[in-house]
Amino acid sequence: MMLSALPFSLVTISSAAAPQKKQPPGNQMGLSHSSIMQSTRRVDGSSNIIDGTYSLHFERCFSMATEPTDPQLLMLENSDLAPYTARGQIRSQTSVVEFRACDEGGFHCSSHVLDLDTYLHSVMNQPTDDLIRYCQACQESIDFCFLDGNRERRHRRGLGDWQGYVPSYDAFPPVEYIDCVECEAKQCFDNHNNDVQADKVIVKWMEDLMACQPLTGIQWLGKYDLYTSFMCNADGSGVEVALFLDQHCSMYTSSVAFGNLTLLKDSLDVELFDTVLAPFQTSSRLVTNAFRQTIECADVSYQNPVDSVLPMDILDVTHDLWAVNSYCQALLSSSANLDTCRVNHLPVSSSSGDNDYLLTIQQADDIASICSVVHTKGNHYDSHLWHVYKETDDYGAGSGHWYTYGHVKDKGLSDNGTSSKTWISYALLEVMGAIIVVIVMLASCVHAIRGEKS
Repeated sequence: MMLSALPFSLVTISSAAAPQKKQPPGNQMGLSHSSIMQSTRRVDGSSNIIDGTYSLHFERCFSMATEPTDPQLLMLENSDLAPYTARGQIRSQTSVVEFRACDEGGFHCSSHVLDLDTYLHSVMNQPTDDLIRYCQACQESIDFCFLDGNRERRHRRGLGDWQGYVPSYDAFPPVEYIDCVECEAKQCFDNHNNDVQADKVIVKWMEDLMACQPLTGIQWLGKYDLYTSFMCNADGSGVEVALFLDQHCSMYTSSVAFGNLTLLKDSLDVELFDTVLAPFQTSSRLVTNAFRQTIECADVSYQNPVDSVLPMDILDVTHDLWAVNSYCQALLSSSANLDTCRVNHLPVSSSSGDNDYLLTIQQADDIASICSVVHTKGNHYDSHLWHVYKETDDYGAGSGHWYTYGHVKDKGLSDNGTSSKTWISYALLEVMGAIIVVIVMLASCVHAIRGEKS
């Protein structure tokens, strides 16, 4: 039926067969957390060695305008789509993430780019996996945390008197001691951890979206199937959930907002709502964490202090490099080094107004070509071509704004996402201001004393 009372009035509910999904992009690289060797890695083309002392920091996200494919051009020639294409409400795009790998002090950093789906596949499981590993260590430490199996705490903090046994930074791969109070807060001693189960639902939902989720039974203009996936947002600080007209989720339309589809609950298939739209409403934490958190590359093991006390002969054996965990391995192995990629694929753009694009069809499928385009442009990004996603447009439509990220991260991040350089600047300004105030006060005192003497 036609839903004329809603702002997305051209969306209809139909009984069409389910459109086909694309294959998850993470599999194209042949990468999986279980199959990647946890070892050190040299940054391609540079002299830096990335080991477990490094961390990865999200920089920005681009939804880059791309050249339409032949099937897309045929679809866009339809008379009912022509007005939307002319207004820039339908556009081919690919989403790309830029991140940096930095050592502990931020002295050595390298910049990298890779496609959005691979980035999300690599990092979205980390919070849940870390929680599961932490809880496993808690479960193995029940005798350490409680007396005689009772719920009475034996030690409030995991470190306690064992702090002197913490392996030194240079002597042994990193160990993090469990905290018994934290174990309880994370529900690690419960048979059913609600947080883990809820996170698994959201991760499954994210995986489905990254495979280009078909919205079975929902059509636009009464004839075009809709698909949904993640796409870099308008300011490059993270992603939003967008709608597409093709099964590869590359032909984006800003004419309909995904979030508004939740208003169609009573008209939608129950399974579609429960598996696609309902998880969206509770997905903010896991989705935004992928772009806000610092990804530590150390392959940390969780233990309690008693079990982790090591013989001194083991502690005396130094390890020059820490192993890199599977998350950092996946990101680094899939990315192109922005600092060293060759500028041999210069950007090609047409001159047809709203249909300009940054990447040709061939370039859009080649991370090295994308890297060279980003490298060539430097920091001069034209929002029209680099950020295709539209929260709102001039025609009363738009894809909406659903996730909040805060500031786009910069080099030398503090815990709250603010650049350490910015904090240093503020501190220097405050010191200089204080000095000026003191000088003015001294001058006033001298002037007053001289006035009294005269």
